[in-house]
Amino acid sequence: MIEFFGTLPSYTLRATVWEIDGKVVAMIGYWMIAGQAVVFSDIDPLAEAPAIRIWREAKAFMDNLKHDARCVAQEGSERFLESLGWQHIGTSDDGEIFEWHS
Repeated sequence: MIEFFGTLPSYTLRATVWEIDGKVVAMIGYWMIAGQAVVFSDIDPLAEAPAIRIWREAKAFMDNLKHDARCVAQEGSERFLESLGWQHIGTSDDGEIFEWHS
């Protein structure tokens, strides 16, 4: 996580990273708040990660998540989230809010 984000978060989380040639190119994970998962993901924009692999790994992660979840979408990621089964539920100051039901 330090290699990817530059620091450790101040809370406990679970995450999966994907490497290409020993370099972390993408990450997906979650932390819990009041019994609900808050999901995050990020992809190194300079990495040449195959889009279908990223989608398959993200889909497998979500299919194995045993909690309802929410996330805030970064601009341009809405279609990707919807293709994984996320549902748009509203807008906040931070962006579009999506929800996942396990």
